[in-house]
Amino acid sequence: MIPGVDAVAQLARNLVAARKHFGLTQEQVSDRSGVHPTEISRIENGQRDVQISTVFKLAKAFDLTPGQFIDGDLTTMTDRT
Repeated sequence: MIPGVDAVAQLARNLVAARKHFGLTQEQVSDRSGVHPTEISRIENGQRDVQISTVFKLAKAFDLTPGQFIDGDLTTMTDRT
């Protein structure tokens, strides 16, 4: 984890970083993951605690492991756009 950042905030940062890296909209992430776009928005804004099943779905949408998605620092990913 990123020192000094709580798990919800880190997951939010990682979701935004991965989505931007792949040049995807929230709707496109929803299509790839099966997670509702409203839920994706709430996660990205840190407004929602995330169920582990949702973490697995989101990680799979980006071809990441849940561990990479939760515990990694995806903010260092380079934008593909």
